Amino acid sequence: MYRDLKPENILIDLDGHVRITDFGLSKDNFKKRDRAQSFCGSPEYMSPDMLSKEFHTRMVDFYSLGALLYELLTGLPPFYSHDRDEMYHNIVNKELAGFPQSLSKEAIQLLKGLLKKDPEQRIGFQRGIEEVKAMEFFKGVNWALLKQKKIKPPNKMNPVFDSTTIKTESFDPEYLQMTPRLSLDVENQGDESA
Repeated sequence: MYRDLKPENILIDLDGHVRITDFGLSKDNFKKRDRAQSFCGSPEYMSPDMLSKEFHTRMVDFYSLGALLYELLTGLPPFYSHDRDEMYHNIVNKELAGFPQSLSKEAIQLLKGLLKKDPEQRIGFQRGIEEVKAMEFFKGVNWALLKQKKIKPPNKMNPVFDSTTIKTESFDPEYLQMTPRLSLDVENQGDESA
């Protein structure tokens, strides 16, 4: 059980393949009927069952997948609000309103299934990820080749290395303006004697 699926935890490697990072909230060997009670995750991607602050199952990850896909397809997570309490209320109590016309019926079907309030009605409850992979939205995806990294990614990083730099087109300009600091500097921050 991962419990923190969000755009910030998804990276693209130099070959263009997706990598998931930050397993700090994960639980290893978490089975279908196992339950956890920790309140954790990122607000925009939390499921109603996580927000209930009672026990939750691995189904929180299927909801987070739906929230992530919703954001990738529409620009914002479902139920997004600058007011966190309002967003939590909407996640738990409101149904998704209309979908953008730009979404296919297959995308809408997938999103509706992943974003069900009741975890036992959510896509993935019966057969796990196989249920998600079987959705019409993913028709034509060869999952075995994808897992083996034999499908060419649509975008491949093209860094150019020399003795001191990496080509900067792969980085957000904001980060190119920042002064790098060693972790030792961070630890001594605020300590004038250091």
